[in-house]
Amino acid sequence: MLAGHGADLATWLANTLDGWVTSSALTSQAVAAVKTFSDTNPLDADYGKTWSRLLPDAKYQGPDDGLAEAPPSGWTPTFPHVLKSGTGKPDFEFRKQWQTSPYADAYLGRFAAALVESLQLGKHGGIDVLGVSFSSPDLVGHAFGPRSQEVQDMYAHLDRTIGTLLDRLDVLVGRDEYVVGLTSDHGVTPIPEQLEKAGEDAGRFNLAAMIDAVEERARAALGPGKHVAVMSGNDLYFETGVYEALRAKPGALDAVVEALASRPGVARVFRSEQLRDAVHAADPLLRAAALSYFPGRSGDLILAAKPGWMSAGSGTEHDSANPDDQRVPILFMGRGIKPGEYSQPATPADVAPTLAAVCGITMRQAEGHVLREALTFAP
Repeated sequence: MLAGHGADLATWLANTLDGWVTSSALTSQAVAAVKTFSDTNPLDADYGKTWSRLLPDAKYQGPDDGLAEAPPSGWTPTFPHVLKSGTGKPDFEFRKQWQTSPYADAYLGRFAAALVESLQLGKHGGIDVLGVSFSSPDLVGHAFGPRSQEVQDMYAHLDRTIGTLLDRLDVLVGRDEYVVGLTSDHGVTPIPEQLEKAGEDAGRFNLAAMIDAVEERARAALGPGKHVAVMSGNDLYFETGVYEALRAKPGALDAVVEALASRPGVARVFRSEQLRDAVHAADPLLRAAALSYFPGRSGDLILAAKPGWMSAGSGTEHDSANPDDQRVPILFMGRGIKPGEYSQPATPADVAPTLAAVCGITMRQAEGHVLREALTFAP
């Protein structure tokens, strides 16, 4: 995703968390630089290490033991967090902890620097692009919530990790000989129980009750039987043919939509046909749902949650169009970038066109636009 369809290499941590996978769609052979680093830097080397707070206690806001935090197996909600397992040796439980800790980001930072050196990035005649996804803050956010001391500490560690990587780029590529773009694909909603305790309207969807309400309306229109296939997140999928049957019977689908829309925490309910051509809609919730809609994969009905509400059964989630989930930073640094803070509307989709402009490339088709105010030149 970070490199589009034309990358030379893409690698990521396997689902088993015990090694790195390289995309065969981009290269048919194992990449020596990836294998060399992974062989000489085993993940299990971090077994037994302890994640402690990096900063003095007074630097952290809020309690260490936050309400309804959901740490990975083997950990409590409070610091310190020891990377270990019930078996006494590196296994999947340990690796789940590892990827939910600053050690994973630090590893990735070293990996990125090693690839810059071994692949001689920045030394070729053209433009080299390296995309790095520091994903551990996402996992920590899901488990502990955005107001946790763990999230605060993750970013303190990540700041140090990125600083170390930039120091290596200064040596390997040259200071001011590269450009950095930094953003996120989403924010996150605070843990609902914490919001409720503070007196705010928040909670978790009762998915079973939602399905029951839909089934009741569907049975009234179509007769007995199972009509809902599954509800996954904010997407509701009907059994084959049911959605079409409800649409064909006057008032039937309206009744189902009403049943869902009346449930606690639901702001809107969209039908799939409403979303297919609504990516430019003026209605922000409709447009957000349309941008996430994929025909054949998305649900027949899509829910938009009220602020503070979510489908996740524990921890927290980021599946809404609300500001907590949508608002993210965008930072640029390096040659061609004008120092300053800019308040005009921008999205992560603007990162690629802006970096392309710095490289003297015009993207003929792009969802985003060039953030000209942040550049030292007129592209």
